[in-house]
Amino acid sequence: MQIYNVTPKALKVLREVAKLSARGAKELSDFLAKNLESLMSPSETYDLVMAQEFKNISTDTALQICDFIIPFAFEVLPKVADADEAANGLAASARQAANSAQEGPLSAAALKKLSANALSILDNPVTRLKAKALRLMNSHDLVFTGSQVYSDIRPVFKVDGGMDIEAAVVYHTLKITHTGTDGEFSVALDSEDLKILQKTIERAISKEQALSMLIGKAGIEQVKVS
Repeated sequence: MQIYNVTPKALKVLREVAKLSARGAKELSDFLAKNLESLMSPSETYDLVMAQEFKNISTDTALQICDFIIPFAFEVLPKVADADEAANGLAASARQAANSAQEGPLSAAALKKLSANALSILDNPVTRLKAKALRLMNSHDLVFTGSQVYSDIRPVFKVDGGMDIEAAVVYHTLKITHTGTDGEFSVALDSEDLKILQKTIERAISKEQALSMLIGKAGIEQVKVS
C-alpha cells in the first residue's frame, strides 16, 4: 500500500473528510464527477464551489477538501489499480501523520470513516476516467493557461528628426501564459498576422468538431476541458 506525504494542512483536511456524513461524501463525489475538467486551477475551483448549493456539506468544508483531493485525484487515480487502494493509502498515511500531530492520533472509528468517505469520493468511474484523460492531456512540457491581446498605436515621426507625427501604425502584442518555468511569452502581430492566427484557430475548431463526431460514432466518451 502506498503511503503518501501528509502535511499538517492535509491532515487537517483529512480529519474533515472523516467527519463527513455518507450523503456529504456522495454529494462531493457527484460534484467532482460533474466538474473535474473545470477544476484545473484554484480560482476555478473556488468559483465553482462557491456557486454550488451543497445540501449535506458546508461550502467552506467542500472548498478545503477540493483543494486537497483534486490534485490528489489527478496525480494518484490514474496510477492505482482501484480507488480502494487510494482510499486505504490515504487512511494509513493520515494515521501515520496523526500519531505525531499536536491534535493527537485518529481513533479507529475516525480512520474507518475516513477510508469509507475517501472511497466514496474517489470511487466514481466518471471521476477516474476524467482524471486519467486530463492527466494525459496535461502531460506536455507546456500547457496553455490563458492569453491576452494588447493593441497599440505607435506614431511615426518625420525622418528629418522633427517632432511632427507623419504617420502611425497599429500593432498588437499577443501574450500567452502557460505552465512552464517562465510562465508566459509574448509575440508582436500585425493585421495580417491576426488573420492568419484566426484562420489557424478556426481550422483547429473545425478539426475538433470533426474528430468529436468520429468519437461519438465510435460510442466512446470524449472528455472536454471547458
